[in-house]
Amino acid sequence: LSLHDALPISLVFLLVFSGYWRGQRRLKAAGTPVVWWRALIFYACLGVAYIALETQFDYYAQFIFFMHRLQHLLLHHLLTFLIALVAPWSVLNAGLGENFPRHIWPFRVLGWIVRQLMHPLVASLMFIGLILVWLIPPVHLAGMLNYPLYITMNWSMLIDGLLFWPMILDKRIAARVGAGSYGIRVLSLMFTLLAQVLIGAVITFSSNSLYRIYTVCGRPWAISPGNDQVLGGILTWIPPAMMAVIAALIVVSRYLREDERRANQYRHGGMVS
Repeated sequence: LSLHDALPISLVFLLVFSGYWRGQRRLKAAGTPVVWWRALIFYACLGVAYIALETQFDYYAQFIFFMHRLQHLLLHHLLTFLIALVAPWSVLNAGLGENFPRHIWPFRVLGWIVRQLMHPLVASLMFIGLILVWLIPPVHLAGMLNYPLYITMNWSMLIDGLLFWPMILDKRIAARVGAGSYGIRVLSLMFTLLAQVLIGAVITFSSNSLYRIYTVCGRPWAISPGNDQVLGGILTWIPPAMMAVIAALIVVSRYLREDERRANQYRHGGMVS
């Protein structure tokens, strides 16, 4: 990756890092400091995302199928899941400052577009659809041979994860995009779980070599095409399915806590009356 290609991407990460850091300082000065472990997780996710996109890791992802799948597992699932879990939005908003022109029409239009993309039906279909599209062998071949398309593929995974997981894990965002019901979010997770299992199983148990580009270009490690494809299929199948289950358990546990809180309020209200 040349300096000319790496500079814009590095600038994006630097801007996000500096925005969160400024937000931390401003919230601390206002008397509402960010919990340390939330900041640590956010910075760690930002660092790992940069490693996955801009270091030797990305080189291996271009020549080994299971490393490619590990790269997308990080970008599309694990890192964006953790970012949504620590909910850095208020910190980043504070980092922008009061003078940032949030209400001019380009930002309002962008906000409207993001809300439409985070609708549970749209977000769920996109979450699975992008995985499926980029894994269609001819599309995958084109993405690996065309550098702008390759960059688009990787960043679409990261951005899509940032659209899906907050809709699932952030109650305030979920309410704004039509996913306020806990049941809707669990159904979205079950849909994505089943689809990921199916896609991963097809790759894992396929008797044909689906992605010959890695054989043609040569693998930097001594691994057979069959084993490479099996490992890639497993990474597409099992970890994402486990994360969907974990997310569903989080959503259900939050529902049960809220239901218990409502029941306690009702009982106390009844006793007072």
